[in-house]
Amino acid sequence: MFRKYIREHYMKVVLFALVVGIFMLLAYLDNQQVRIICYGALLCGSVGALFMLIDFLRYQARHKRLQEILLSNDFSGSALPVVYKTAERDYQEIIKKLLNQREQERADTREYERDLADYYSMWTHQIKVPITSLRLSMQGDSFKEVKGTQAYKEMQMSVFRIEEYVEMALSFARLEGGGSDYRFEVYDLDEIIKDALKSYSTMFILKKLSLEYEGTTAQVLTDRKWLGFIIRQLLSNALKYTPAGKITITVSTTDESVQLAISDTGIGIREEDLPRIFEQGFTGFNGRMEQKSTGIGLYLCKSVAERLGHRIFATSSGEGSTFYVEIVHNLTKMKD
Repeated sequence: MFRKYIREHYMKVVLFALVVGIFMLLAYLDNQQVRIICYGALLCGSVGALFMLIDFLRYQARHKRLQEILLSNDFSGSALPVVYKTAERDYQEIIKKLLNQREQERADTREYERDLADYYSMWTHQIKVPITSLRLSMQGDSFKEVKGTQAYKEMQMSVFRIEEYVEMALSFARLEGGGSDYRFEVYDLDEIIKDALKSYSTMFILKKLSLEYEGTTAQVLTDRKWLGFIIRQLLSNALKYTPAGKITITVSTTDESVQLAISDTGIGIREEDLPRIFEQGFTGFNGRMEQKSTGIGLYLCKSVAERLGHRIFATSSGEGSTFYVEIVHNLTKMKD
């Protein structure tokens, strides 16, 4: 530390030595006694060393305080060390103004995010009204002549997709807005799965896909609403990329966790895409070829799973995919 101080203040040391040297030279040229010259030089050197020591201690204290701030991440203006120089005081004033400006920008951003989340929430609830009206109209007599046709089936699937994307937009807004409406309890996993399957029963019928699920007695510690959201998104993904065949749901239980697996016989996921399928906006080669992927659904599943303390991952052999959700039994192990 002292070497660093000397390197940064070497000009002061050189100037002081130069002044003392000039004093000794003038005294010598004035025929002063050598003893007096040495005494004067020693006195000047002692006084200079004392002032340098005081300045070094201040320098060391400021450096230590700044290191503590860096380690603690406390960048508030009140945490800055005491300064003794005008330039340092000016720098601190600039830093405080920048901190105030950053805090104001953060407050504005939080307010904007709240307004945006409120808008999304209002929009999704309002748009559900005409969607519900359209669905009811399709079940009425005005569509009686086209019921059972391929066009009618496509209309049903389109309406269902619209509802699905609206719900996805609302969930995205809640997550990005920092929503924390989680309620952890022990639930019957079978009930959560069956609720999700009920939502997609029409899609199974329209796409003529079979379902294999034998039920489960497993109990899970989770948030029912958000785990249901994950399961629905994984079912949606499986239905979207499975033109024919079946979807299989299996549940396995160990002493540590419950593992839910949703498998399909669809187009699969390329090996090089597997590590990135949960990234926001990533669609993958097969998703781009099918022109169905938004790159949001699996990202939301991953985000929700992490907040619930669950683990989600996928495997694919090139034909068909399997998505796994692992739910631990003990809350204390949720972050392991």
